[in-house]
Amino acid sequence: MRMKLSGRRKSAVSLMKRQVNELKEALLKTSLEIVQMEWMHDITLTPLQNTKLTSLKILADDDLLKVISNISRPNLLENIQSSIAKIAKSLECLHSCEQTSITAEGQLERAMSWACGGPKFHVKYVSPKFRNTS
Repeated sequence: MRMKLSGRRKSAVSLMKRQVNELKEALLKTSLEIVQMEWMHDITLTPLQNTKLTSLKILADDDLLKVISNISRPNLLENIQSSIAKIAKSLECLHSCEQTSITAEGQLERAMSWACGGPKFHVKYVSPKFRNTS
């Protein structure tokens, strides 16, 4: 008789654990839907804010939900614009470096030409460490 009760308890506990997991999953889906609605309409849904906070408390171990629920559309837009400006500035710097490199390469060729005896110099007169081997 005792074995039957123990088995029933285990199955009841197992059933309850499964139900808890199902409820957590449903809560996570609901929280993500709230965030999606806020994002699509660029609003904060005040009545649903409490639900989102409750979800965060219950699903505290879910890092993705924390990140997603804290996304602010205006802040994200500002960060994207800032990143684009930084990328544009970096491209300008790279272009400037490329131009400097081309200029330096031309100056080096002229200097090697002068050092090797004029515009009719041959590659064989240039030290192997300066030759382009590509």
